[in-house]
Amino acid sequence: MSAKTPTALNAASRNLAKALQQDNLNLADVAYTLQRGRRAYPYRRAIAVEHRDDAIALLEGQDAKRVVDSHAESRAPSLVFMFPGGGAQYAGMGAELYHSEAVYHQAFDSCLDCLDDALASQIRDLVFANNDNLDNASKLLERPSSALPALFATEYALAKQLMAWGAKPQAFIGHSMGEYTAACLAGVLQLNDAMRLVALRGELFEQVALGGMLSVALAEADVRKHLNDELDIAAVNAADLCVVSGPIKAIERLHSDLDKQEIDCTRIRINVAAHSSMLESILEPFRTFCQSIAFSKPTIPFTSNVSGGWISDTQAMDPNYWVDHLRSTVRFSENIATVLSDDTRVLVEVGPGRTLTTLSQAGEARAQASFNSMRHPKEQCSDVEYALRTYGHIWAAGVTTNWLDLWGDERRQRIALPSYPFERKTYWIDPVVNAQVQPSINDEKIEKRPNIDDWFSRISWTQSPIPQSLISKEIDAPAVDKKAAVWLVFTDSCGVSNQMVDQLTGSDQLITVQKGDAFKQHTNSAFSISENNLADFEQLFQALSKAQQLPQHIVYLWPVTYGDSQYSLEEKNDRL
Repeated sequence: MSAKTPTALNAASRNLAKALQQDNLNLADVAYTLQRGRRAYPYRRAIAVEHRDDAIALLEGQDAKRVVDSHAESRAPSLVFMFPGGGAQYAGMGAELYHSEAVYHQAFDSCLDCLDDALASQIRDLVFANNDNLDNASKLLERPSSALPALFATEYALAKQLMAWGAKPQAFIGHSMGEYTAACLAGVLQLNDAMRLVALRGELFEQVALGGMLSVALAEADVRKHLNDELDIAAVNAADLCVVSGPIKAIERLHSDLDKQEIDCTRIRINVAAHSSMLESILEPFRTFCQSIAFSKPTIPFTSNVSGGWISDTQAMDPNYWVDHLRSTVRFSENIATVLSDDTRVLVEVGPGRTLTTLSQAGEARAQASFNSMRHPKEQCSDVEYALRTYGHIWAAGVTTNWLDLWGDERRQRIALPSYPFERKTYWIDPVVNAQVQPSINDEKIEKRPNIDDWFSRISWTQSPIPQSLISKEIDAPAVDKKAAVWLVFTDSCGVSNQMVDQLTGSDQLITVQKGDAFKQHTNSAFSISENNLADFEQLFQALSKAQQLPQHIVYLWPVTYGDSQYSLEEKNDRL
């Protein structure tokens, strides 16, 4: 659904909810009609529902977490897929998509068909383990030889499903092994070669001595001051967030030293020292295999973890580049900056996890919008609903999508639905007759005029003073000098502030404040400030005072969250 204002969007939702309560409408036809029979306006809402009562409840605002609300800019942004690396996988990822979506099912099976039967069977058993065996399957899925092919197949299948639904990406970003998925979808690697390369990577990782990885909240230059010859920087994920890789004892010593200095750092649950000197022993067998592959030029641009910029045709087709990629630092922070420097982008993390989604919002260059596409393993939600809601996020953010692709071969029809809720304004001055300007109507008999030229007339207006009766104190009208109330709303990301729009329309003035890195005035009524900087708050109120917009009411909604406390700090940390 979409509208020109938030108020109209809320009204449209209520009207549709009433229509669903009163009429026996086919939900699929309702969705089809809204997608194909309505113009897309800037304020947008998308909801994935299972049945009529579910739709009515969400349209009435009963579960804001499941409702996608966004404002689309006039210029349609381009879509970028991000693919995570090892560590994001979990048993059960995408299982419902596999069993219910034909494109996902076929793409996943095509990946496993490239492997030997034993490994393919093992991956299938781990990824699609039943609920009673999820914990054991998740532990076995930590082995690189199973984890990496399973992760690649999941990312590849989900990307194919989103593309089949009509969400077409213009660029890719891959983190570590995720760059293989990007290269395959971009045509650099054939699927068979990509799967065999990923499987080999997993096998070789298990031949390397056990190592460790540590996420450190420091800039790259500052991290290097704490390293010795045993340790390497495996990834630069953000301007002030790096991952250090190396032998377990060296990682433990670094962890201890940083803790004493009260520098935030967290162990990553990976027992391979990826992108470090500990991989030197496996580089040659990996190079030999890469030299047997026929690489092609990319048909869709994607970033290079090695350089941080866009990958060149020469790099993509050079076997030695992929060897360097295995050993070199992952420059993901620069990848994000590269993608966001060219155009207005919407970023979608395709695959399990939400680390890349978080990182894309952590640097100076921030995505206009960034979403993950697969539920957390502890989240009780349908895989299909989550993926469809991601599609809704993509459309609501302004990306041009092809709704017909979403329906595939299914035939639907347009039906009658409530029309656009035009917003009407009521004015306090009612029409009156001014005796000084227009004579009163008398009781004279109405006669037919004999000349037909006198039968027609045209309205004309004559300017006159306001009648005394209208400026009398007895008329119930607002005082001319009465100032509108100013509301200062610190907006949340859960939809609560959006629901206040109806209450704050009319003569009241609404000023919104979003979380940001520093004080910034976007418009006369929109600001962003840092929640941790008192000076930003002072600067905000100085600006409001200068504009004579000091608030009479303040609504502070920043503490409002979805309550994701079930996710531990360790699970929220960045992983390769």
